[in-house]
Amino acid sequence: MHVGRVSSASRYQHRWLEVDFVSIFGESRILRAMKNRFRLLALIILFTFVFLGCSENVQTSSSDAEVILGADPAATIIEIFGEPDRLARTERLIAALRAVPADQTQVFEEALAGLDFPNRELDRVLVVTAWAEHDAPAATRWAKNIERVDVVRDAMFSEAVYRWALEDPESFVSDMEMSLYILPGIDKSIMRALIKGWFESGQPRLETYIHDMTPQSIDRQRAIDTLANVMAKRDSPDKIIEWATALSGDTVYKTSVYARVAAELVVIDPERVVEWCNEVCDTPIGKRMPHLIAASWADVSGEGAMDFILSRPNATAVRTGARAAYRRFIRDEPERAFAWLETTTEEQRYGPVMQGPVSMYVNRRSTRGQPEIAIEWLKYLEDEGQRDSVRITIMRRWLRTDNNAAEAWMAQSSMSKEDKLEAHKKFDPKAPRLRTN
Repeated sequence: MHVGRVSSASRYQHRWLEVDFVSIFGESRILRAMKNRFRLLALIILFTFVFLGCSENVQTSSSDAEVILGADPAATIIEIFGEPDRLARTERLIAALRAVPADQTQVFEEALAGLDFPNRELDRVLVVTAWAEHDAPAATRWAKNIERVDVVRDAMFSEAVYRWALEDPESFVSDMEMSLYILPGIDKSIMRALIKGWFESGQPRLETYIHDMTPQSIDRQRAIDTLANVMAKRDSPDKIIEWATALSGDTVYKTSVYARVAAELVVIDPERVVEWCNEVCDTPIGKRMPHLIAASWADVSGEGAMDFILSRPNATAVRTGARAAYRRFIRDEPERAFAWLETTTEEQRYGPVMQGPVSMYVNRRSTRGQPEIAIEWLKYLEDEGQRDSVRITIMRRWLRTDNNAAEAWMAQSSMSKEDKLEAHKKFDPKAPRLRTN
């Protein structure tokens, strides 16, 4: 197995801003449109944060602030909202927001109250971001109570909660108003911002807070994932692995930590992670690692992920890891995913670990209008019922795209009469429906 270091700086640096979307399989056009809008807004926000960050060291004097804001700062900002040119408006707005004195935070709320453009989502994010630099709790509460667009509120939380946690994480956790938002099912943007800010604050009890979350809950998984992410930006893989190995606590907690730390580090130093996996993946605490290693690795190297998972002995996490990794591989780089699977041996294709990838390969070849290749690979599927069901699906597609060729193939095939009727059912609505007992 070839394992090389992956250069993935741009992907890795911004993984913390990623949004979890529904699977691409079976999603509606509406959901796809929503995803594109969310991604666009996230990119705008990311660019703006970079823009803001580049000018963090710029100090605005009181005289400059008076020139920029005038006698009524809120009115000045509201006037800027009316600028129709987005770039000009954003540039002026950033300058004005930076000029608001730290002791006049009421200006931000007054300005937001005067914003008469409900579609100015980026403007609202910028105001709350600037507000959070001076009064993070107030900015956070405004986002919670006033903002109604989920993706915009998430962007606000990402900055406001982060600032609050950076200053005083314990007060965020104990705040009565925010406590309702940190019950089981916590908003993922809040969780990530809280953990990131708390970690960077250097204040104690973060690991205890995470450990005491509900075992196996999505909240604790996200918290551990974020902790591993921010640690990986500061510490070396060896240091993080040493930290994880030395953890005390229950087995469920350590199992989750091991898996999520491995998933985070594999995009940085795959060789070290594979070495660690060889030491612990066959133990109870390391049993979940192969799945998350492969799934994460596939984001930067589909071949690396699949070579790794194929080298592991058959186990539940190995089979699920093969499915997760190949799903990402064939989605992002179908031609390379095809080529990789075609280099495997007959024995490997028939094996339990490759059943998921083979099934995806067959489906993708079929949807690409290559039914004969898809049918040829059906023989590697172990379950006879699955083979018959997939063959029917392939034939339905083939009948829609090339009826004559599909009919000719079925005429000389060993398909049963019932399966042929079933294949025609959706192609011909008048065809008899097959009875099943």
